Amino acid sequence: MYLSKISLTGFKNYDSGEFELSEGINIFYGPNGAGKTNLLDAVHYLSTCKSFLVSSDILNIKNGTDFFLVEGWLSSENEENVHLQCAVKKGQGKIIRKNKKEYEKLSDHIGFMPVVVMAPNDQELLFGGSAERRKFIDSLISSYDRLYLDHLIAYSRLIEQRNAFLKQCKESGVFRGDLLDIYDMQLVPHADYIHEARENLAKEIFPLFYEMYAHLSQTDEMPAIVQKSDMTGNSDTMELYINAREKDKVLLYTSVGPHKDDFEFYLSGRPVKSSTSQGQQKTFLSALKLARFIFIKNKTGKTPLLLLDDIFDKLDENRVQNLISIVSQKPFGQVLITDTGKNRVSRLIKNTDRSFVEFELQYQTRNHEQSV
Repeated sequence: MYLSKISLTGFKNYDSGEFELSEGINIFYGPNGAGKTNLLDAVHYLSTCKSFLVSSDILNIKNGTDFFLVEGWLSSENEENVHLQCAVKKGQGKIIRKNKKEYEKLSDHIGFMPVVVMAPNDQELLFGGSAERRKFIDSLISSYDRLYLDHLIAYSRLIEQRNAFLKQCKESGVFRGDLLDIYDMQLVPHADYIHEARENLAKEIFPLFYEMYAHLSQTDEMPAIVQKSDMTGNSDTMELYINAREKDKVLLYTSVGPHKDDFEFYLSGRPVKSSTSQGQQKTFLSALKLARFIFIKNKTGKTPLLLLDDIFDKLDENRVQNLISIVSQKPFGQVLITDTGKNRVSRLIKNTDRSFVEFELQYQTRNHEQSV
């Protein structure tokens, strides 16, 4: 199944726009500000019900309007065609529909049309806080494990309640360990499920990542990802929370558990974020995203859409050629690529056997041109 058409109304800088897409490689080129990245973000909305650029839905509504609508049509030879709609209206929230039937919960849609995005803001995985790296892992597991998302939501809610209780104890001057026992007993099954799912993911995705890095870099550099967790090697989660209580009473928040997990990135024994070049950093992140793609494909049987934004950002032409060669082969399917240059990407694709379609976007994005 692939995205055969996408329509945008009132989305970011688009008054309106409609694109007929190829099931192969689609290239969108044009000047900065023409809406190339916004188009990819619209596809991301159809998949995940949110933007990969901003946290607020309202910020994606075009100035001067009070709503946006993104529609997508999925086509397949062997399956029924699907019509997806994502709408956000100021003051009314967000609606996701599949074949005109509204989902009761947005989470029910997650995983139906998986996407993987490579974009310049991937740098947040390196330079942002641990929450960025956990979000990367959590969104990946949630794409194939619906129970994981349920456990994650329940765990986050309990952590908020436990933290609020710690502050109440501080204000009242009375510490109720018996009530804290209740919170901790409720946390344990959720924490155990989350930790086990993350450990299983690490065992499966890390070998894929190492393989992708070797293909992209064509070097003998040794990448590594180290999972950091309070729960690693700890067989009693309840005891973990109990032993941290004195510290928690001082900090007024829960200091241990999967919400504190992190992942450290290394290249040939050196921290990636502080001891490598921008090209090495981008190669590291690109390999991680390619591994994510293959992992989803292997786990779900679905082929994600691959979105490559500003493909030449911090990668030299040789590594971009390596990337194009990888995504031009199976198991990769439909690919959407953006670039400011007219012929840079198409020239590299011509070195492969893959067909492609080009779209030229101008500042008035509804006036776009298509060529093959």
